[in-house]
Amino acid sequence: MELPVTVTFTHPGCKGGKFLSSFPGHDLFQPSQEHLSVFNDAIQSFRCSEPAAVDSPTKRPSGLQRWEWSAQTQRRICTHFDELSFGIQLKNGKSEGTFDTLKLQFVNEGSHLHTIVESPAAGFHHWQRIDIESIFQDKSVDVNRIRLIRIRDRSTNVLFGGDEWGLVGIKFRARCAKSAIYVEHNKFASLDKELQIHSSHGSDIWLDVDYRAWEGYVNPEDWEAKPPCSHFDRLDVKLEIEGRNWAGTNNDVYLRPSANEVFPLAVDLQKAFGGGKASVAFEELKSVTVVSQGGRRSDAA
Repeated sequence: MELPVTVTFTHPGCKGGKFLSSFPGHDLFQPSQEHLSVFNDAIQSFRCSEPAAVDSPTKRPSGLQRWEWSAQTQRRICTHFDELSFGIQLKNGKSEGTFDTLKLQFVNEGSHLHTIVESPAAGFHHWQRIDIESIFQDKSVDVNRIRLIRIRDRSTNVLFGGDEWGLVGIKFRARCAKSAIYVEHNKFASLDKELQIHSSHGSDIWLDVDYRAWEGYVNPEDWEAKPPCSHFDRLDVKLEIEGRNWAGTNNDVYLRPSANEVFPLAVDLQKAFGGGKASVAFEELKSVTVVSQGGRRSDAA
């Protein structure tokens, strides 16, 4: 008989960061407890649920593993990342930049912080590769080690440091070790926050301290594969002709289009990919070519 599972949350009403637990439970004070020490003294609500069903992989004759993304799939084929990227965007309004230095912290993963940018202007938008080996002391990182992240803010100017700045949001992209599946984390993509650091005792902001500007919990199931499955059994293409004079063509481009028209086209997978395939692996879709045939050369769309 399987024991019921308790879902534990960091916010009231079963919201926020969470982890699963069952008998005999977890000692959150111990750092070795499945990287759950970030939840120590942070639990505010619980929910009991039945054990989740576990799916099993299927194999195609080609040997390619077929999967559809789910929490169970993630635990089976994406337990570690060997590539990790971080994206951040600031608001574009007046004075939404900052004189400060912004850093990214993975809580409980040592003292090394990833420096994002110094004195970013309003509208700053950038993707950066995270040095996994430097921060996590390993060539790959367990998904469960990325649980609590913080944006740290260090004042670098006595007169203007500690100024307010606007955050649109942050994102993560990662590659699953071994399976090479790419996943994204977009839970914090639309934060829309005005942030400003303050001393906890109301004193002046120091120049050599990394203050906490924002933090958020990352749940393993928040990561989503892009694309969300290994194979597709239908492929539609939308062909849109530019809306200007002479934009159409009398040549054959699947259909004979006129200016400013849009055509949905269903691709015959067996003709396009050969082999009598009823479904195709995404990794086989490497390029798309549009061919204009017939008519005059100068009449190409």
